[in-house]
Amino acid sequence: VPMEPKVSGAEGPTSLTYLLAPPSAVKVVGSHMLKTRLADAPVDLLVEMPAECFVDTDTLDGRHFWKRQVYLAHCLDLLSKESVGHVRCCP
Repeated sequence: VPMEPKVSGAEGPTSLTYLLAPPSAVKVVGSHMLKTRLADAPVDLLVEMPAECFVDTDTLDGRHFWKRQVYLAHCLDLLSKESVGHVRCCP
């Protein structure tokens, strides 16, 4: 998945700029992996953010949650531009 090199986002009164790198892992999980999925059921994906997207201070004030939210939104945007059908996010 191609990722933009940097994204700026507002977090309350301050703003953050950080690196968005391709996922370190993308795995199919759930009923599709177990081959028990119904024909029209969605496929669940596990997306792992790479370590280089984080810094040591991200645990302060819950910044890692903001980064995860922006990362997932960016992945969702990229997937929705591809012809993969209906895409939605359920964290």
